[in-house]
Amino acid sequence: SLVRTRAILEDDKRTPHRASDKLTLRANFVIFFVIRHGANRGPAFLAGTASEFIRRNRKNPFVLFVNFLEPHSPYWSVRDEQYAPNEIDLPPDLDLPPGEQHPLKTRLFARAHSATHKTEAEWRSLISRYWGLCSLVDTHVGTILRALEDTGLLDSTIIVYTSDHGDMMGSHRLVGKGVQFE
Repeated sequence: SLVRTRAILEDDKRTPHRASDKLTLRANFVIFFVIRHGANRGPAFLAGTASEFIRRNRKNPFVLFVNFLEPHSPYWSVRDEQYAPNEIDLPPDLDLPPGEQHPLKTRLFARAHSATHKTEAEWRSLISRYWGLCSLVDTHVGTILRALEDTGLLDSTIIVYTSDHGDMMGSHRLVGKGVQFE
């Protein structure tokens, strides 16, 4: 479900150092988290919900958090055929799997991923689907940006786009995260 929080920030009059140092922050704004729970709540749902929130709150200050899960394993989406696997360049270090000098966890991951993706064609297919998922998120971030533009808020909105990690996508025959390889 969606979580809504109303926050009120006021001056902290208890700890001013000097009058010139005091930061005055008075705001009454809405904090809105768009998260997904359950099936059929992918990027289109998140972007639609965020856009609706923007339209409803265009006259109020707000903070909006949108948490896209994609791109994420198992790397399947409606964009699976957006990129032709035979046109995908493989990472130059695909055939440089982790060696004995690397942590056991990294070597075991590479061994497992190589068992699942045995051929260059299988690696290209995986990477093409990953790119499709990235493009899917790009499309729906665009939906949110259009909502800001349509409401006249784009130029006065601070947008922070970040990620918690990247995926290896074939580099050293690894797929996902969690290896701190490079």
